[in-house]
Amino acid sequence: MDLRSATSQTCGHLEQLLTARGLLDRSGGLLCDDELEARSPDLKLLIGDYVENFAELRGLLAVGRAIRKGEAVSDIVVSAAWLMTDGVCAALEREEALDR
Repeated sequence: MDLRSATSQTCGHLEQLLTARGLLDRSGGLLCDDELEARSPDLKLLIGDYVENFAELRGLLAVGRAIRKGEAVSDIVVSAAWLMTDGVCAALEREEALDR
């Protein structure tokens, strides 16, 4: 599997994790910052090693969707998106496992 495909899959998985937490709206967009903090007060802390704020998380989701649609995205951005989404997904999954 090439990096674009892996990034596309990982971004899709991130969307699933965020949806399961109720953090995406009906159109698939990330909720506003106040709503995110109200629904998941620990989210910033959990993902802080990979994204600095919710705006970066929104951008990461946008890049993932662009890759999935086959839009032109530079190789370096694809690589960075894969690293970031993989890290965010792992952090969210670790937190889920601890909650069980």
